[in-house]
Amino acid sequence: MSKDHQVSTALLSLNEVTKACFGQTLAPNFQDSIEKFKKCWTDLALKPTPKAHVLFSHVPQFIQKFNEPLGKYSEQPIETCHQDFKEFWIRGKYVRGFAHDDYPKQLLRAVTLQ
Repeated sequence: MSKDHQVSTALLSLNEVTKACFGQTLAPNFQDSIEKFKKCWTDLALKPTPKAHVLFSHVPQFIQKFNEPLGKYSEQPIETCHQDFKEFWIRGKYVRGFAHDDYPKQLLRAVTLQ
C-alpha cells in the first residue's frame, strides 16, 4: 500500500471516529473505529502525541464510564455562543473598544439586555 493510500485511509478512519463518538449520538462500534484509526496511526509510524494518547486511551475510558458521546463536552458550542454574542454586540450597537470609558457599561447592557 502506498504512503498516500495509507494517509487517505487514516483520514477516512479518523472521520469514522469523529462520527462514532464525537457527536451527539454514540455508535455501538465506537471502540472498533478508534482501534482502526490507532492501527492506521501505527502503520504510518507516527510518533505518539498527547492528543493521540487521549484518543486511544482516555476517550474509550470516558465513554465506557459515562456511556455517552463526547459531543456535549466539545468546545464548539461555547465558540458558537461566543461568535453569536460578538455579532449581537456589534449589531446591537453595544460595541466599544476595551479601553473606552463606556465599555463596562455597554458590556453590562449587552449581557443583561438593557
